[in-house]
Amino acid sequence: MIKTINRTYRFRIYPNASQMELLAKHFGCTRFVYNYFLNQRQEQYKEKGESDNYYAQAKALTELKKKEETAWLKEVNSQTLQFALRNLETAYTNFFQKRAKFPNYHSKKGKNTFTVPQFATIEDSKLWLPKFKSGITIRLHREIKGKMGKVSLTKTPTGKYFVSVFTIEEYQELAPANKAVGVDLGLKDLLITSDGEVFKNINQLLMQVGVHSSLC
Repeated sequence: MIKTINRTYRFRIYPNASQMELLAKHFGCTRFVYNYFLNQRQEQYKEKGESDNYYAQAKALTELKKKEETAWLKEVNSQTLQFALRNLETAYTNFFQKRAKFPNYHSKKGKNTFTVPQFATIEDSKLWLPKFKSGITIRLHREIKGKMGKVSLTKTPTGKYFVSVFTIEEYQELAPANKAVGVDLGLKDLLITSDGEVFKNINQLLMQVGVHSSLC
């Protein structure tokens, strides 16, 4: 039976000046979209007692990018902005199911983060992302196992950049052996299995070590 393991790897990345600028646009646009549509939902609820879901807001986002005053949204990965709407939808769902408080607006002073749902790759110690013409240097301090999925990029208040890589690893579950092994406990040996495997008594081993030491 095939089973899966979900893993998360976190690495430090070192963007150059132009990459930092594009990262800043992704952080800012993601925050703008989240806050813009959070405000829209609140205004709709005040007027009608209900608000748009993710699918309606995704259509509205497409129209928003066509407007001259918000055309700069097209400079970043479109799927990243859609993922911001997904996060907003999840926040509302958690609130109504009483698993979390009502969604808050995202602040520039808080954690800067955005997610790339797909098409991110790591090759030759470089992180490659949609909209980025060159790879971002990454410090791979451990092996990545499994198939890469989404990645989330974060800038800390101290100005350091990190990427979290989410993977799915498949493995074959071993079938039950359905084999019984008898065990015989003894004084000389700790135990002997029905397969003939012998496990020495720890006291006998210590005595042998002591005798050997005294003869040296």
